[in-house]
Amino acid sequence: MEESRSDCLKIIDSKKATCFISYPSSEKQNGNGFIEVSTRDYSDGCRTSPVGYVEGIYVIEESRKKGLGKKLIEKSYEWFLAKGCTEVGSDALIGNKESISFHKHIGFEEVERHVVFKKQIHANKTVQPTSANRCI
Repeated sequence: MEESRSDCLKIIDSKKATCFISYPSSEKQNGNGFIEVSTRDYSDGCRTSPVGYVEGIYVIEESRKKGLGKKLIEKSYEWFLAKGCTEVGSDALIGNKESISFHKHIGFEEVERHVVFKKQIHANKTVQPTSANRCI
């Protein structure tokens, strides 16, 4: 949470991104949740531009299922509307069932799923590029 708070404070004055941090009371120094949002030119499933985007949302475990996540999302809507957005995109990892459930619970609609791949490659010193094996 502290690392996220530090990151949020770095972007809070950006024109294309901001962050809202929730504190349980004015006396508390530690936040109990945050949302980081931005505007993007495009988001999967959205038809307008710019589009608001939920880059990240987190609520500490003891504050979950009490409406805080929804309040953070609703606060971000005010910022999105001020930026000219009429749609909001977000994402969750395929295995993050709790996040997927949360998004659906607050009215987000799933528009697609995809799997991202990566592979590390290493140069083979014995093969020299020739016209026969060169990619064009």
